[in-house]
Amino acid sequence: IRDVVELLSTRGSEKKITVGYRESPSMPAWILGDTTRFRQILTNLLSNAIKFTENGEVTVFSTAVEKSPGQYEIQISVQDTGKGISENARHKLFQPFTQADVSTTRKYGGTGLGLAICKGLCEKMGGKIWVESTEGKGSTFSFTMSAKSVRPEEMSRPGRASNVFDIKMAEKKPLRILIAEDNRVNQIVLTGMLSKLGYTSVLANNGQEALDLAISNDYDVILMDCHMPILDGFVAT
Repeated sequence: IRDVVELLSTRGSEKKITVGYRESPSMPAWILGDTTRFRQILTNLLSNAIKFTENGEVTVFSTAVEKSPGQYEIQISVQDTGKGISENARHKLFQPFTQADVSTTRKYGGTGLGLAICKGLCEKMGGKIWVESTEGKGSTFSFTMSAKSVRPEEMSRPGRASNVFDIKMAEKKPLRILIAEDNRVNQIVLTGMLSKLGYTSVLANNGQEALDLAISNDYDVILMDCHMPILDGFVAT
């Protein structure tokens, strides 16, 4: 949780929004779960909260209830002071390709698919996801998951080949790389992964910027997001 908050707090700082985390003493020190999917859910909720909050703060809360010896229900809540969501829109939020307002895509980008994916992931982890919101005052998105508490030594496991980066890849195969991506979090992740391979990439914030750069420069690789404002990835391609 702290890693995700730290990663996205930069985005909050750009908008002069405070991004914080409050942990309940009830949280076990170590739990066994799917780190990747957990990060995916929390990153989506926190990113959305920052995106739709113009002033104030976004706070992540965590609590845990021990349902049986060593078995916990973990609840994570992301609370914002944003624009809020109408009651009618709340009922449709977790359906694929649905946003609160069609103008949302034009202004903020995105597809509305993220929350539907989060809902499916939460259910697979033995939990659920929901939202409480008041128009003009903000929203709180919460999700739960079932998890077993473990000792640190139980968490050790051999490294996987997919976790090994060839830091000299750029020397062996020099490439000029363009990233077309409107989401700031995805920009940070992509540039970070490429930098581990030794590559310095160029960023475009939408399809039109990508098209202009591609016309005036010779890139070996273009990583093109599909849904972007101004000009989407399909039209740009």
